[in-house]
Amino acid sequence: MLLQLGKKDTLAYIINGIMLAISFGLARVVLWFAMIKAYAIYRDVTFYDALFLLPKVCICFSTIFFSMNLFWFCRILFIFQRSIRKIITKKMKS
Repeated sequence: MLLQLGKKDTLAYIINGIMLAISFGLARVVLWFAMIKAYAIYRDVTFYDALFLLPKVCICFSTIFFSMNLFWFCRILFIFQRSIRKIITKKMKS
């Protein structure tokens, strides 16, 4: 929305990018580890053992979804870094 309004070089855009990266990272990437840890506690096994005690279908799909989430998290961080770099170079020129 801020991009469409031409507000790409504002503080609100930067804060929005930071909040997007943090919330996506917590909700999609970190939560996966918490889910496996909770399952390990439930089964009373180690974290590593819990990964292999899951049903094969769960292992397959959770690996696929985790890979996609990790890919998009890295893309978000890359785009955010590139935006910050452009803003900083623009501010230094003026």
